[in-house]
Amino acid sequence: MTVAPVVRSLPELVANVHRLRLCNRIFEVRSHHAPAVVSPELELKYGSKAIQEVVSIRNRFEETAVFYNPERSRKPQNFVRTHKEGQATSSTRSAGGGAGCDFCDFQRLTAVDTFGRIEGEHVTTASNLFKYVGPYQAVSFLKHRHDLLDFSLAEFQDYLNVGARWFRAAEADWRQRGGDVGDLSPMILWNGGERSGASQRHSHMQLLLSACGFPEQARQVKLTRQYNALHGDYVSDLVAAHGEVGLAHTFESASVFASLCPLKSRDIMVVGSNGVEDRAFQRLLFCGLRTLIDELGSSSFNMGIYCVEDPDSKVEGLTGGRIIGRIVSRGQDGSTSLASDFGGLEVFGGASIGADTPWSVKAALDRQLEELELCA
Repeated sequence: MTVAPVVRSLPELVANVHRLRLCNRIFEVRSHHAPAVVSPELELKYGSKAIQEVVSIRNRFEETAVFYNPERSRKPQNFVRTHKEGQATSSTRSAGGGAGCDFCDFQRLTAVDTFGRIEGEHVTTASNLFKYVGPYQAVSFLKHRHDLLDFSLAEFQDYLNVGARWFRAAEADWRQRGGDVGDLSPMILWNGGERSGASQRHSHMQLLLSACGFPEQARQVKLTRQYNALHGDYVSDLVAAHGEVGLAHTFESASVFASLCPLKSRDIMVVGSNGVEDRAFQRLLFCGLRTLIDELGSSSFNMGIYCVEDPDSKVEGLTGGRIIGRIVSRGQDGSTSLASDFGGLEVFGGASIGADTPWSVKAALDRQLEELELCA
């Protein structure tokens, strides 16, 4: 029998966290009152309260944290993009229809890996001409569609299936060259839109196979092992802890949840059991992306897929083991703001600021789950 969660909002979490075994084990939830002297003019202008409640949530094992304050939605925005009359505005959706785009003319204007392109029905690969990891880095992209935000489930699944084939081909090439495949760490990244770190608007993912690893991934593996030694299975408990507060949903072999302790606003995580080619994982990750784009109006995002464990063959872990897919929003469609969503707290404090509560993200996620018939 499924027990209804006792938590459906941030105030309810503050009041009930002590009753939630796994959530209380993993997360420290605290409420702080932050007073200020507010003049009548300020109160009239912004409607802000003199005493504000800030809720902090800290992951006790990962040492990450987030600070929530609904009053931040009222803060002024002075850095805005202006346009001269008649000048076209910047848009993630328009982008000139692909005119002059390297990926739209990929056979002439993109490089090829030494083992060739990996082709799917909708997606192909190219060797990244400006690599930041070695020995292998490629981009995969839609062959016949330029629009970043317009992609179907079939196209997204082809992205991940082609990615898995590329990793296997790169691993085989490395082995043929006499390299140790255990030294290679795989990761899939999708930087989409202006604030994400992307340099081209055409929809494309990064396929990374690094010989020096990824520090944050190594830290996660280390912390997971420490938790497992104390309590059991961290990833399963993390999903269950979000289930205790009504934020998680399981479909077949995968689970999705709106993170209690997000890296950035609107952080959606998907846990898969059978690598990136698992259809349940693919469908839930697609659902998470469409939630950000269609339900929450995000036009810029980051997505990452990485191994949870650290098997002897790390590529085999990404293509067939337990993995995490994580998506965060990096900006709204049509926003004229020039202000960064990444500031000193993230750079030096190792914490983020929550604009949306996880329950508002989960409500949007539920609408997409129902529309895509993933509720069974």
